[in-house]
Amino acid sequence: MDNDKENNTKLFYKELNKDNCDPEYLLKLSQNGIFLMDPLFNYKSIKFHEYVIDISLMNEQFFIIYTDEQYNRFMQLYCSNKYKHGLIIGIENMKTYNLLIINKFFINKLLKESNEEILLNFVKESDFFYILYYLYKYNVITSINIFLLLDNDKFLYDRNLTVIRILFEECFYFKENRNINNLLNYISKETLINKIFLIFGRDINAIDFLIENFDYISNISCSSCYRFHLNFPKNVISKYSKKIFKPNVLYFNYKDHKEIESYANNIFSDEGLINIKCIGFTYYANLNHHYHNFGMDKPKSLRIENFNKYKECTTTIDRSNENLNFNNKSLFNCKNSNNIENEEIIDLNNYIIEKSVYESDSEESYYLDDDYEEENDSEKKN
Repeated sequence: MDNDKENNTKLFYKELNKDNCDPEYLLKLSQNGIFLMDPLFNYKSIKFHEYVIDISLMNEQFFIIYTDEQYNRFMQLYCSNKYKHGLIIGIENMKTYNLLIINKFFINKLLKESNEEILLNFVKESDFFYILYYLYKYNVITSINIFLLLDNDKFLYDRNLTVIRILFEECFYFKENRNINNLLNYISKETLINKIFLIFGRDINAIDFLIENFDYISNISCSSCYRFHLNFPKNVISKYSKKIFKPNVLYFNYKDHKEIESYANNIFSDEGLINIKCIGFTYYANLNHHYHNFGMDKPKSLRIENFNKYKECTTTIDRSNENLNFNNKSLFNCKNSNNIENEEIIDLNNYIIEKSVYESDSEESYYLDDDYEEENDSEKKN
C-alpha cells in the first residue's frame, strides 16, 4: 500500500523517542512522508523546537506554540500559505492552521503582533468563537456573556463544535477539571462520540481516551464518511477498527485486491460507502493523498454490497432537543477574575458586521483590562 511511508514512520518514532533526537533528521523523514499519529508536544526532546510547526502542519496534527521561535515560524508559514489546505476529516471549513491549540503564550504573542494584516487575516480565517473563549479565559475580555451577542450564522465555524473542542482540549490536553460527561446534558451519546472523533480522532491518544472512558463507543454508529482518520498506518487502523463504532452493514467487495478490500472496509463508514456507490470514486483521491500506492482506477470488479439490509436497519437520530452553547451553566459556570459591569462590554456582533472582518482592535472590539496589561508587562520584565 505505502511501505515507504510506513517505514519512514518507524524511523521517525524511533528517533523521536531518543533523549536527544535530531530535529533535522525528523524533518527530513517527515518531508519524505510519515504518519504522525500524535502531537509532538508529547515529546520533551522536540516539544520546544521550531520544526514542530513544520512537521505538524505537513502531517495535519495538533500542535501548541511555546516559544518565540515557534510563533515566528508559525506566522511565517501562515503568511506563505505553505502546508495550508482543508482537512479531509474535521470541522467544516477547518484547515491545517486551525490545528493550533491555543494557550496563554500564544494569546500574549497575538495581542502584541505588530503586523495588523497578519493579525486580521489570521483571526478572520480562524474559529472566532474559539479565539474569543481563550481571550476570556486569560482575562483579555471581561465576560463570557459576550458569546451570546454574536450571531452564529456570521461565522465559518459551528459554535456547538467549538464548545466540544474547548472542553475536550481543557480536559484532555491541559488536564483541567472538566467532566466531559456533562456534555450529555445537552447532546446525545451519538453526537458526543462522533464530534469528538471528528475533531480529535487524528490523535491516537485521544482515541485511546474515548475507548477507555466511553464503554458504549462500539455501539455508536459512525456519522462521518470515514471510520478512522487518514494519518495512521494500516496496522494501527486494523487494530482499532473493531474498537470504535458499530460494524458497517455495507461491504466493499473488491475481489481483484483483497488487501485494498480489507483496508477500505476499515476506513470507510456506511455513509462513505454509499457516497462511493452513488457519487463515484472522488473519495479515492483523498485516500491517494495519504496512501500513494492505493491503486484504484474504477475497477469493474468493485461492488458495494448489502444495500437492502442497510435500508432495513437505518434509523434517524432525533437531535431536535440538543442545545449546546456557551450559556450552558454546567459547562461554563465561571466568572472572569475581574468584575466588570456588563454595560462596559462592547457588542462585537455589530462591530464585526460593520467592518465585514473579524478585527481585533482592543479599543473597539473588546475591553482590555488594566490588570491584564500590568500582569503581562511584569512577565515580560521577568
